[in-house]
Amino acid sequence: MKKLLIITISILLTTAGYSTPPLRRTFQYRQSDGTMITATKSGNSDIGFYETTDGMAIGRKDGSFYYLINVDGDAIVSDFLAHDPSSRDAAEVAFVSQNGLRGSDLIQQSIAKRSPSLKSAALNADGLGTYGKSAPGTVCSQGQVAFPVIMVGFADKQFQKTTTREKIQRLYSEEGYNDEPNAIGSVRDYFIGQSNGMFVPEFQVVDSITLSRGYAYYGANGSGTGKDANVDTAVREAIDSAISHGVNFRDFVVARSGATTGVPCVIIYYAGPGEHSSYEEGCDDYLWAQWKALGYSATNIRFNSYFIGNELLQSYKLDSLKNIIPVSQEIDGIGVCCHELGHSLGLPDFYNTNNQNASVCMDYWSPMDYGHYINNGYSPIGYTAYEKGFLGWIAVEKLEGDARVCQLYPTTSGDGTVAYKVPNKNSSSNTTYPEYYLLENRQPGKWYPEAMGSGMLAIHVDYLAASWTANTLNNTTSHLRMTYLPADGTKQAWRNSHNYSDFAGDLYGNEVTEITNWPVYTGATLDAPIYNIKNEGGIVSFCYLDETVGISDIKTSLGDAEVFTIDGRKVLNGRNGLTRGIYIIRENGVRKRVFVR
Repeated sequence: MKKLLIITISILLTTAGYSTPPLRRTFQYRQSDGTMITATKSGNSDIGFYETTDGMAIGRKDGSFYYLINVDGDAIVSDFLAHDPSSRDAAEVAFVSQNGLRGSDLIQQSIAKRSPSLKSAALNADGLGTYGKSAPGTVCSQGQVAFPVIMVGFADKQFQKTTTREKIQRLYSEEGYNDEPNAIGSVRDYFIGQSNGMFVPEFQVVDSITLSRGYAYYGANGSGTGKDANVDTAVREAIDSAISHGVNFRDFVVARSGATTGVPCVIIYYAGPGEHSSYEEGCDDYLWAQWKALGYSATNIRFNSYFIGNELLQSYKLDSLKNIIPVSQEIDGIGVCCHELGHSLGLPDFYNTNNQNASVCMDYWSPMDYGHYINNGYSPIGYTAYEKGFLGWIAVEKLEGDARVCQLYPTTSGDGTVAYKVPNKNSSSNTTYPEYYLLENRQPGKWYPEAMGSGMLAIHVDYLAASWTANTLNNTTSHLRMTYLPADGTKQAWRNSHNYSDFAGDLYGNEVTEITNWPVYTGATLDAPIYNIKNEGGIVSFCYLDETVGISDIKTSLGDAEVFTIDGRKVLNGRNGLTRGIYIIRENGVRKRVFVR
């Protein structure tokens, strides 16, 4: 009897898992009739499948891809072999039109069945947090937090010999960890760097255990599509096994106001690759990395959530028959972990969780979109000013009042303002103003690649608490609630380019030096033009409201003051003229910065 492959989409309400988007690799696969089909992995931890180039959902069966169809509320892998759009005959076109399922529809149905578990509504009505206070996530975003890590093998899959407890302890905790190509730090390094030391995660590998069954029991998707039905079972079994080995999880219990007392987040690090980043035959049986609220109790200890992530990232090639086969394996990077722990802190996803191909949201600019996959996840991009503000790691200054010259320092700096908020005063009848722009200074550093350029990034926010909590804030393509305003007018999505330098045009202060039109959803525009945006010496400066503000005959006002360039070179004394730029003036023991145009 032929095996029926099903994913249930008419499921009961379930607790949501918040998973990483798949590592986007597009391959050509050989079908059973000898044709080649182009397919890309899509979905999430609730529903994994593949898509054709025109967005039709397909599933793998007997080594080939077939269209998914809806039968009594279930998405079933049909017997109709799939082809690229240009290779479909009339019968196939008709079948797709009448019976085919779009990938975006499958994801939307899975989202509709979720019971939100993410505490992602912000502390304040504008969607931002308060400096020095924790966001309302499962894990406190302030201070030192301990995470237990359990290494988990399967009855039929164990860790590589080199993947020892010491190795994984280093991956999570060692300062400057760089064992793999493009690795630039540990998970601990990442969060200390993003929070300027305000959030210090401490990871402890507490045990290494073997689950009672093979990996497919926990990760199987019906041999083609669906949910990792037994992922919670794997987590509970791992916890119980560690307790039986004498692990005392009371050392990780946290009691804080507004949160359930217990272990905030347990990390399950499992052997082998993950479904989200794998493409070979049989990879649909792997577990998909995700963070999820748990609510499991053992020995009177409550475990509030878990992150489950994979050991290996694979490289592929095509064999002589055009089949995809893995050719190498490396310890996976920290990017997926950084993305998922962002959920534990309270952050939502900033990609379109309904259809990842429908719109460009934050893309590489945020680790909560696709930025955690910089260099395949080995050197994830740092958090945006919004994310840092949400988590209480930076103070955001509202830009209002009289015309003036403003300066922006990198968000890792302690020298001055690191983020300006430009509110849309039409977006609220009071002063909360949920729609606004955030301006931040991007400069190359450890967690930001030099190839992406330097300058000012303008982020457009339209906060709605319900959309944040439901994790659907960017699912309406005509109303993206978290996106950016590119300086060159073009959003360069990852799917169109894997050259990070193509994103440099998104930044202001280089070729584009003003913003006089701010696209908004309420009203026409913001009455807050900025001019003369400059990116010099690691500092971004601009004129707010008036392009002539701050410009004066500096020659007559300086007297004998000493004048230096921003990098410290003395250029003249006060009796001489200055060319346009930013300068440091020192007079009578007092230093100040001035802008000359």
